[in-house]
Amino acid sequence: MHCLVQEGGVEFLAFLLNKAVPMASDQPVFYKDIARLPPQLREQWKKTCQEELEALRKHKVFELANLPKGCKAIKNHWVFMTKSDGCKKARLLSDRSFMGIWECHDLGKLKEFLGISIRHSGCKIILDQKVYLTKVLDCFNMTNAIIANTPLPHRYTPVAHTGNPDPTLRTQYQAIIGSLLYLMLGTRPDIAFAVIKLSQFSANPSKEHFEWAKYICRYLAGTKDYTMVFDGKTNEGLIVHSDSDWATDVNNRHSVTGYFFKLARSLVSWLSRAQKHCLIIYQG
Repeated sequence: MHCLVQEGGVEFLAFLLNKAVPMASDQPVFYKDIARLPPQLREQWKKTCQEELEALRKHKVFELANLPKGCKAIKNHWVFMTKSDGCKKARLLSDRSFMGIWECHDLGKLKEFLGISIRHSGCKIILDQKVYLTKVLDCFNMTNAIIANTPLPHRYTPVAHTGNPDPTLRTQYQAIIGSLLYLMLGTRPDIAFAVIKLSQFSANPSKEHFEWAKYICRYLAGTKDYTMVFDGKTNEGLIVHSDSDWATDVNNRHSVTGYFFKLARSLVSWLSRAQKHCLIIYQG
């Protein structure tokens, strides 16, 4: 875990996202989880999976056959999703790109994607994750918390915990950081710096780190109506900003780099991360 935190990158983010509060408590992660659900839910998910298999069979994506000698089967896995309206979806994905034909239906304008609400108002497209944010705040008892005006206090500098790891605290910490990370990656770039900064202590968090993670929740509780608005009338092209500090991390003297891309007066890409290497210049 320590190595994963130090390396960062996609694998680290995926690890934390897997710890996040699920969008639905009755949603399986693996196919075997369906067997543990109550009978009614179990039958609903099995029916959803069967519908997916039938759609793939109908379009000749696969056919049942004995595995030829000396050949390896292509691995696959199920991805489950419960939309905010309760609709259940199941998709069978392979580790190789062989499913080139899919059954498609024109359902009109997109209204939801991966828990992100999508609304259209004239020339504007409005995105938010209010439903999931409400669930996260409720899960960590932060719904009625005292509001914070910023994601973290000005000049707050977290310090690494050197004591023995607390497994229970670590589990709770990774869950809250993973949940905040999902919000940040979706529609809340305003918490990017704070979440990425605190994520660096996921291997051995302290109680103080956990309290500051909840501080971000206090900020979100006061800004839960924030949305991302893309205004097509502006006709504004792509605008890019980037910046970095100068070795301000007291734990390793690394710098923090950040950037964002803006289109139609809203962000389309953003990043905040610690640089992996630092340069030390000596003056004689």
